[in-house]
Amino acid sequence: MTYEYTQIGDREYLVALGAPHEPVEPESDEPVEPVEPESDEPVEPDTRERITIVVFESEDEIPALVAAYLAAKTAVPAAPAPQYPRLPVRDFLALFTYDEKLAIKAATRASDALGLWYDEMLAAQFITAEDPDTLMGLAVMVEAGLLTEARHDEILASMQPPL
Repeated sequence: MTYEYTQIGDREYLVALGAPHEPVEPESDEPVEPVEPESDEPVEPDTRERITIVVFESEDEIPALVAAYLAAKTAVPAAPAPQYPRLPVRDFLALFTYDEKLAIKAATRASDALGLWYDEMLAAQFITAEDPDTLMGLAVMVEAGLLTEARHDEILASMQPPL
């Protein structure tokens, strides 16, 4: 019987080629003595991954295992989730024109909701298009007539992950 070690994904396999019930010849005629434990301490269970032994009747059964192995080795990992830029507040404010910034600042005095959003934006460590507060604040500016829909889209487009 011949053996071959292989790994498929996270599992290890010892593949034995030959009849599944071949008799094993003892190395000697002497009886095997049981091994006594070295101490009375309880033995911790072995939690390592076990090797699975797969026995094949013939070489014709091996191609399926090899195909699974090659598929696992050549699998394309999933693309990482896009990382939205984290803009410092100053860089975020630079996305607005001077006139837009003046209009927004004036509107914060008239609208408590917009004023609160503006104060929280200034206190933020960074601004990102992933943050629902950022999206809500830009939408409120459109509703208040401080930004056009086109400018809203332009600002959001500049805050998207790089391609």
